Amino acid sequence: MTIIETELVNLVDTDMEEADVKLQSEKKEREEILKQNDKWNEKLENENSELYQQENQIKKINTDIEYVRRNYRAQCSELSEMNKILQWTGHDKALQTVSQENRDSIDVILKELKEFKEQIKEGKSAIEELSREKKFRMNCHRNLMREKKKNQIRKSRQITQKTKC
Repeated sequence: MTIIETELVNLVDTDMEEADVKLQSEKKEREEILKQNDKWNEKLENENSELYQQENQIKKINTDIEYVRRNYRAQCSELSEMNKILQWTGHDKALQTVSQENRDSIDVILKELKEFKEQIKEGKSAIEELSREKKFRMNCHRNLMREKKKNQIRKSRQITQKTKC
């Protein structure tokens, strides 16, 4: 019963003390209900705020996931292009394993890739060394040819001078 209804009932009732007790009881009940209502509204606001934050986190995570997927596809494409040049036999197996996200197999493939990388570094160093050696030989050959030509010119001049005398 509401406070107004209680007061109307009490107007008909002649026992004023009982009417006051009923009225006070209704007022206390109303205050308790309002307090409970405020608590529930506060909880609802807190839950809505938390829900909003979680939805934003989910959106950010989904954005991050999409970024990782695009990056992954780009790297796979780049790896395919590089494999056309390198012709690494484990390339297809590596792509399959990475797409399955098998951590142990990925570690094995990473080890193989590191070894392959070291072999490439060694090959690159050897090629650079050969290139330096080739340049050195070409410079030596060029210098020898110059010296040879100078000697031929000197001999030719000496012969020319002897013939003039």
